[in-house]
Amino acid sequence: MQSNSSNRRKFLTQSVSLIGAGLIVSTMPALINSCSSSTSPNGNNNPSPMDINIASYPELQNVNGFKKITFSGKNFDLPIIVIRKSTTEFTVLSSHCPHQGCEVDNPVISSNSISCHCHGSKYNLDGGLINGPSNSPLTRFTNTYNSSTNILTVQIY
Repeated sequence: MQSNSSNRRKFLTQSVSLIGAGLIVSTMPALINSCSSSTSPNGNNNPSPMDINIASYPELQNVNGFKKITFSGKNFDLPIIVIRKSTTEFTVLSSHCPHQGCEVDNPVISSNSISCHCHGSKYNLDGGLINGPSNSPLTRFTNTYNSSTNILTVQIY
């Protein structure tokens, strides 16, 4: 027959184990989500269309030109990166590194790369991850270009 102190010890051990397991299970979704890349950086699931007059940016007049442009309250208040891929095609990326939120450097067109100086993550000019420590690509924003008005419309969070 077990003593009262032995029964009490067993009860307390099991209780603490159950409470610990409950805390782990209840916090796991938040931990997982905090490590994942968000397609909606500012917590807004509805992107806003933002118009960019390409004529206002000499850097975007030629193919392979790029420009960082900031829209207040969008993209963590960091600039977006607009890269002219052809006469009618643009790539628009977030400059927010998904690893720890630093602003990535300017694109290097000759090496087809964008680096993050904070921890060394490297991305291609389409936003794809080349190497980490990040485990996610840069956010790529949907865009449309109207060549008759020279307006690039970007859907930004």
